[in-house]
Amino acid sequence: MGLTTMVGQALGAERYGRARELVWKGLGLLLGLLAAEAFALWLLREPLVALLIPGREDVIAVGAEFIAVFAVGMPFLGAFFSAQAVFRGAGHNVPTMVLGILRLWALRIPLSYLFAFPLGWGDAGVWWGMSLSNVISGLIALWLLWGGSWQRRVVE
Repeated sequence: MGLTTMVGQALGAERYGRARELVWKGLGLLLGLLAAEAFALWLLREPLVALLIPGREDVIAVGAEFIAVFAVGMPFLGAFFSAQAVFRGAGHNVPTMVLGILRLWALRIPLSYLFAFPLGWGDAGVWWGMSLSNVISGLIALWLLWGGSWQRRVVE
């Protein structure tokens, strides 16, 4: 959310270099933190689930599997939300709408269905579909940010 305000202020003041610096430093910091958090979560997945549901090895195994799959997409989900914040701050609402529709309707639901039912992965297929939708939409969001269209002013 901070990126939305900072980018909007920098672009409004016509400080385009400052806006670019904020975006790339903020994104780098966020991705680094999320990657470290995802790795820590992945390492501690079984003890964390066991802390919440002690003595249920079946539930702990399923919960740990979910966390392992979810951790893969965490940094990309951060990239996705950061890109949306940048576009919103710059006043470009169409890319945020397109990214949101893409992530849910074009990726998350079809991939989760494909993995869970036709491929027979069951509940793990839903998790993999969700995680993969975060990875793909995060990479697309980064690509859009890299293109720089967000730097063009919308309001004069």
